[in-house]
Amino acid sequence: MLSLNSGYINGLCLSGMVGPDQQGVSAFTATYTKSGLALAAGDPKLFGFEFTLILSFIGGAFVSGAMNPDAVPHKLVPSYGPTFLIGSMCMIASAIFGVTLPDKRALYYFAAMANGLQNGMTSTYTANLIRTSVLGGTSTDIGLIAGQMLRGNMKNYWKFKVLIGLASSFWLGGLISFYSAHRFLAQSLWFSAVLYLLVGL
Repeated sequence: MLSLNSGYINGLCLSGMVGPDQQGVSAFTATYTKSGLALAAGDPKLFGFEFTLILSFIGGAFVSGAMNPDAVPHKLVPSYGPTFLIGSMCMIASAIFGVTLPDKRALYYFAAMANGLQNGMTSTYTANLIRTSVLGGTSTDIGLIAGQMLRGNMKNYWKFKVLIGLASSFWLGGLISFYSAHRFLAQSLWFSAVLYLLVGL
């Protein structure tokens, strides 16, 4: 469900229908590159936007680490609920900015922060096995394990199934975001805020 939500948030922000840009807020390899290109091209405004997005995602992961400083992998602890409530507040802020200031970029920063927070929590809980907001490593692992299975090594088949489920969920979130953005525009961001709230409670 969390991977679907992250794909949904990312899809909304990439749609160009909830804010002034078509900007991803979950995977940051392109954002790092775009910030470097903007700096090299002498475009401080674009550099500032891209760099602030990076800091927002890192800030979300920072909050997750600060809320769960002694987290033990594969063990739910009481601080996870309040951490998701902070994620909900981030998405509430994103939705408010998207609705009230649709020509401004603030909604992207809060959406990126929520994704960073979620990715930090799932990474901590699974001992870095699963990341629900960034699929670069997931896609790499799918390819690696598929290659190993082709050669008869089925040891990680269980992990392959989990990773395929995560990637499919993220993809489905993007698909759903298309219809949601067309129907509800920036109001679509409220759905993610409510999901985080329900998980946090």
